[in-house]
Amino acid sequence: LYTGSNAGDDKRYIPPDFAGFGQREGAVEGDTELISGVQYNVLRQSTQLYPNRAGTLTIAPAQLVIPATATTAERTLQTEPITITVRPLPEPIPADFIGAVGQFELGAVTLEPETLALQQPATLTITLSGTGSLEQIQRPDLLLPETEWRIYNHSMAVDVGDDGSSVTFTWMLVPQQAGLLTLPAFTMSSFDPQQNGFTTLSAVLPAVQVAPGDETIIDSIPLDQQERMDQSDAQGTADIT
Repeated sequence: LYTGSNAGDDKRYIPPDFAGFGQREGAVEGDTELISGVQYNVLRQSTQLYPNRAGTLTIAPAQLVIPATATTAERTLQTEPITITVRPLPEPIPADFIGAVGQFELGAVTLEPETLALQQPATLTITLSGTGSLEQIQRPDLLLPETEWRIYNHSMAVDVGDDGSSVTFTWMLVPQQAGLLTLPAFTMSSFDPQQNGFTTLSAVLPAVQVAPGDETIIDSIPLDQQERMDQSDAQGTADIT
């Protein structure tokens, strides 16, 4: 938005209708610019968009309403509409695709505490990071042998920034057997628009030495988490926060 240095502040900006898109507002940046000897105040508003469906989508015009004055009538300035074509994801879509679109990699994997006793809760954390869209991400499945582990709850936290995005997945695990338990590799798929294909990402999970312990230690888990796990077992779902 370019305005003269003597323009008033009572203008009304109407953003575009982003029908068919999810959106995230960026920062508003202010500056001045000299054009043909005239200095203008410049405001730049960025909006990150991600399409919710394939096909032809149109970004409606943005509008700026300039109120009437003693000598001029009200005026409305607007941009041109923008039409884009959104390609559908190619088939077949991998079963472990969770909605991440862009260039991503699986980063840090932690299991705390690193040494466990039987029925002692531990927290497994896996971080996915990169550039692209994570707004439509879904929780991934963590496949562990039921005779060795019980998963009590699951959460994920998405952090979207201008320079990159990340999502942290967290599970609370409880070992059901003593001994050396090896966790299987964690895998998931993302879609890379630059390559026009799916990418399989994998992370090696640590092996855990589980000592014999008090099988009643599970009572130390908060009751609400036990109840949520019971519901997850019955419904095949996990909590997401």
